[in-house]
Amino acid sequence: MSNHLAIAAATATLKKLLEQATGLVNGASVTVGRPTQEESPTRINLYLYQISPNASLRNFDLPSRREDGTVVQRPQAAIDLHYLLTFYGKEKDLEPQILLGSAIRVLHTQPILTQDMIRRELERNSDPAEVDRIEALAEGDLADQVERIRFTPQ
Repeated sequence: MSNHLAIAAATATLKKLLEQATGLVNGASVTVGRPTQEESPTRINLYLYQISPNASLRNFDLPSRREDGTVVQRPQAAIDLHYLLTFYGKEKDLEPQILLGSAIRVLHTQPILTQDMIRRELERNSDPAEVDRIEALAEGDLADQVERIRFTPQ
């Protein structure tokens, strides 16, 4: 993990990527939050429901110090983010299934969040002209991480 904004930056970038999957259904959007049972608009919902330590990278980046005790490199938490995708729409028109198929296609063809994708999303959030921006994300440094964010369906 880079700084304290890394998880939010990853979610925002994934949300932006999933917006490509909404083009096949008129009026569809992507939201972030807990899944709901109530009648809701046509959408893909993205929900971060769990984080877990990444076993293979857990001790990869231990802190290093100089002889005087000052930190050369701070430790970074290696975590896996687990998202639940839910799909809403008119069941009679099969909108949830169309959105599901489209989301699978997008995530299969683009299984990694690239530095450019993350950087564009962080810059978008620093633009005062953007209506739905999250100002705090502009300070994120996730795009500078060495390790890429990969999608692994479960």
